[in-house]
Order: sequence, then C-alpha cells, then structure tokens
Amino acid sequence: MVMQNNGKKRPVWQDITPVKTRPITTTIIPKKKNQLFSKFKFPKISKKLTIIFLSVIIVIVSVSAYYLFFINKANSLSAQIPQTANDGSEVQSDTKVSDIGEAKPEFSTILPAGKTISNLGGWTLISPKGTAPAYTYTDRLNGIGINISEQILPEGFEEDTDQKIENLALGFNASQKISANGLAVYIGTSTDGPQSIIFRKNNLLILIKSDTTISNDQWVAYINSLQ
Repeated sequence: MVMQNNGKKRPVWQDITPVKTRPITTTIIPKKKNQLFSKFKFPKISKKLTIIFLSVIIVIVSVSAYYLFFINKANSLSAQIPQTANDGSEVQSDTKVSDIGEAKPEFSTILPAGKTISNLGGWTLISPKGTAPAYTYTDRLNGIGINISEQILPEGFEEDTDQKIENLALGFNASQKISANGLAVYIGTSTDGPQSIIFRKNNLLILIKSDTTISNDQWVAYINSLQ
C-alpha cells in the first residue's frame, strides 16, 4: 500500500494506468487470377464474320450429307442414265430412265445442253432439314457415273466469292485448279480414283462426284455444257 498525503493508504493498483491496445486490422489478400486467362483476351468477332462462318458450316454439312446419304443411291441409278459422249452430246440407249424425281428446286438450276431433268432421273433433295436446300441428279460422262448437286451460293459468299470458293474447295482437298470457259474449277482425286469437283456457275455452288477418274478435258467439256 502507498501512503497518501492525508495519511490514508491508497491501493497500489490506482497508480497503474492501463495500456491502450491497438485495434487489430486484417488485411485481405485478393486471390490471384489465373495468369494464363488474364493475359489472353478473346477477340471480338463481327456479325459479318459470324454469318460467313455459319454459312461455311452449312455448306460443309450439306456436302457431307451429299456424300454420306446419296452416293449409294445415286450409284445404283447411274447405270440407268443415258451415256454422254466426249463432245457432251447424248448417246441414245434403249435403257428406260426411272422416274424418281419428286423434289423440285425453288431456284433456277442448270443442266447439260440437250437434256431435261426427266432424262436424268429427276431431282433429289439431299440437304439435311433446316439447312439451305441442295438438289442432285445423276448423269454419265464418257461412260462414267457422276452425281451433280446444286445449291444457291451460301450467304456471305456475295463478296470475294472466288476466294471463298477456293477456301471451301481446299477444305475438301480439291486442290487441283483448272479453267472452264473462265470459271475456276477445283478437282480432288482420291487414291482409288473417284473425284470431287467444286465450282460456281450462275450464282450456284456446284459439286460433282465421279465414280472414277475423268480427264480434265472431259470435265471442261461437261461443265461448259451446263446451262
């Protein structure tokens, strides 16, 4: 005990001043973002490029359907189609063409000169439901069965059309380029002989598949006969 001036004792604890405590502060450390994605910025795609991309996808789907769903049927029918000579003229045959053409394109199509669609067995719709309509018919060129499909040029192909057709052809490994009366024609030849032909004519995208290899001169003559 400590004695005060007045003689009274004062408790020792009254002389002790409590220590002021500092408030505890908590520092929140933000989580680090994934550096890989924080540095990578996805490019903005314009509406025009989106339309072109979707159009190409539709074309690829249509072409794939053409090869997957129609080739077997077309091959069985090709033997019934009149033969085409080297000059593009029709060789008369006693074989009767089956009338299977129930589909009717809603756009202007082209056919070999001197032939009607009834001579060629009629049109067949080959595009999947919900895609741009594509129609096909069968013919024979120098005794070889060929299948020809036609559709309106896809949306987005109006500008720089030749380059877009070339890009599409290269996507199907049709890398050989020839000219038919000023038209760029792309040819792809498989190791076992069949060929794929891609070109545009009269605002149409044309795709042809042959049962085996056909000479470039014969292709040029046939393409030039389409009107």
